[in-house]
Amino acid sequence: MNRNSKTAVSLSILGKEYLIGCTIEEREDLALSADYLNKKLEEQRMIGKVIGNEKTAVITALNITSDYLKLLKHNESIKSGVGEGINRIQKKIGDILAISSKGK
Repeated sequence: MNRNSKTAVSLSILGKEYLIGCTIEEREDLALSADYLNKKLEEQRMIGKVIGNEKTAVITALNITSDYLKLLKHNESIKSGVGEGINRIQKKIGDILAISSKGK
């Protein structure tokens, strides 16, 4: 079987079965994603403010998207800080090399 060929995987979300096409390599991530989604959907149901599977799914999707965007923003902030740190180190190295070459 070709590594990129897709097979149908059965997933249960909110008690409903879905067949999703994925490669063998994607199966584990897909199963983890479905488990995470089910956990978040159940959390939303327990809050009890939303009635109906469709509304619960939309609110859960919004919450997951919000969490994801916050993580992206945080990641960009970290990358920016690392880049600034590298620039400072490079400048210091350049300054030290300039000083040491003057002393020769």
